[in-house]
Amino acid sequence: MEPKPIIKIAQIDPLRVAVIAPASRFNSIKQGTQATVTPELKDVGAMNVHVIQVDAVINAASNTFRVRLEMPNPHGEIPPGLRCKIAFSK
Repeated sequence: MEPKPIIKIAQIDPLRVAVIAPASRFNSIKQGTQATVTPELKDVGAMNVHVIQVDAVINAASNTFRVRLEMPNPHGEIPPGLRCKIAFSK
């Protein structure tokens, strides 16, 4: 039997943003693509970030793929797990 962890440590700077994108955007979103992330939190504005990873496989059931972005959070003002709106550069 493996020992269970006592605590989990969450990294809050930078935050990792996970996006589920439609397959129609598969060829237009690449590593390094710029995006604007707007957290759904009062008094926190939009931030320009970039894509750090794009899954190479489209999920056949949902016709989507996963994209990961990295967002700076040096003062910890944005809590992890918050919903955001994303706009990718064209």
